[in-house]
Amino acid sequence: MSVRPFAPSDYAAYVEVANASYPDYGRTVDEAKHDDSTWDGARYFKARLVAEDRGRLVGAAELQHERWTFVPDKYWLDVAVHPDHRRRGHGSALYDAAVAIARDRVASALNAGAKESMADGVRFLERRGFREVKRDWESRLKVKDFDFSRFATADERIAREGIRITTLGEEMARDAGALQKAYELARLCSEDVPSIDPPTMVPFETWRALILEGPGALPEAYFMAIDHGGRYVGVSNMSRSTEDPSFFWHQLTGVVRDARGKGIAMALKLQTVRYAQRQGADHIKTWNDSRNRPMLAINEAGPCVRHRPRARLRRHRAAPRRGRDRLPRGLARSEPVAGPLAGRDDELHGALPQHRRSDLAARSRRPAGEPRGERRQHRVRGRGHGGGLAQREPRRDDGGGRGRAERDRDLHLHAARAVGARPVPPAAPPGARGRAAPRGRGRVRPRRLRPRLPQPLGEPVRVSDAPARPDQPAAQPRLPQHRQQDVEQGDPRRGSAPGDQHG
Repeated sequence: MSVRPFAPSDYAAYVEVANASYPDYGRTVDEAKHDDSTWDGARYFKARLVAEDRGRLVGAAELQHERWTFVPDKYWLDVAVHPDHRRRGHGSALYDAAVAIARDRVASALNAGAKESMADGVRFLERRGFREVKRDWESRLKVKDFDFSRFATADERIAREGIRITTLGEEMARDAGALQKAYELARLCSEDVPSIDPPTMVPFETWRALILEGPGALPEAYFMAIDHGGRYVGVSNMSRSTEDPSFFWHQLTGVVRDARGKGIAMALKLQTVRYAQRQGADHIKTWNDSRNRPMLAINEAGPCVRHRPRARLRRHRAAPRRGRDRLPRGLARSEPVAGPLAGRDDELHGALPQHRRSDLAARSRRPAGEPRGERRQHRVRGRGHGGGLAQREPRRDDGGGRGRAERDRDLHLHAARAVGARPVPPAAPPGARGRAAPRGRGRVRPRRLRPRLPQPLGEPVRVSDAPARPDQPAAQPRLPQHRQQDVEQGDPRRGSAPGDQHG
């Protein structure tokens, strides 16, 4: 068994694995190639790995930015193994290789998805520290026997408001600026789509290629609502499944905020159903966030049939393990995947918020000539644990009379201040003489603290004599036992609820 980067000659075997793993959502080789050709490697990062067993491709993993909710240091992870080759370590090997790349890129979070019906996939992610943060419902509408009489007044209602429905293809033939207007409409509507991270719009050229040039593109099924002043106020579009022509994918349905409540979304949805009927389709598939009650109500009035939900899970901080991670053979450390899947780190760094740029800048290399073992800095991060830089002392006496006990005491005090608590001495051991110092007062008993992440979602950073790398994530000092309990259960003195400390 081996894991290596994806090669152009792997498309057919890669699509075969994907279709066997997700039989309800089949793809073709042309669709996979088109998706890669529209990927903006200068803006977004994507790495695709494959697993081989005796010369046969049996699994694949993708680590990539999410274009529609782009955050430079957060990535989407997908691992798929052919059902005939599962439970042999292929999925774990792919996952470890993908996470090694994420750690090398200083990822702060990984997102993944799994249908509730795929119990093995859910357990695979949960065992590796992923937790559910979002849930989407898959809805399917049978169009052959759809009863339009229940919605006889829908078109009349929007007509009274001076609103007409047309298609993108018709408007492009009539108006040279229709495509740019449709792009702006999609951007406005996408802003209100529920998501884990704030929605972002892809560049115009990428959007144009997806809407007009893909194998499943349907400009004639891209319906838009236009008001009496010629303004685009609503959209509902579909794409064709080239692998299974019996159904259509419903993409985006949205109405600008000041035009909502007029029945526009329902009228647009009805147009997509009529189009699917004329094309002889059996059903339409779509996904809706479980919190998006207005759109769920429209689909339920259809009526759409709900299927098993899909959970979106997130794992925070893909931090480095002890030593060096094992990257796939043929992929150098800190090297983007070559070809159309490549990305440029300098532009991604420029897209980081200012506070994240300073974080990366703080992880500077040890100055040339500095002797090993001298005092170094490491980052203390994590919600509820403050920001600044913690000083880690050398393991020998620093010449100022400071021994191990004094150094440990200072590190203990820093850890207590980092979580916003008063320094508390540990309880006296059984049989100890004298009275314990009052809470928050007195000398703190020295403790040995080891670097530790704020969550059990990655291995701790090894504080070694090796020079620090500029993109290496930071370590976290381990808290005393009594403070760990406060963080895990929520500290009543600070008025926090469980989970507030780590988001």
